[in-house]
Amino acid sequence: MASPTKKRATSKTKMTVDKDLRDYSNDPFFIKKREEAEKFLKRAGLPESFKTKK
Repeated sequence: MASPTKKRATSKTKMTVDKDLRDYSNDPFFIKKREEAEKFLKRAGLPESFKTKK
């Protein structure tokens, strides 16, 4: 049986950052959503496959 070929991850994406865009990180809507997500993750937890391995 042949082993699967390993493909190399390459990225040729060009990205442009527009400094005129508003920063929404401290917007009340997104703060509330982040807090709700933190509560949910504390209650439900993450699957073992998502946790980092040391």
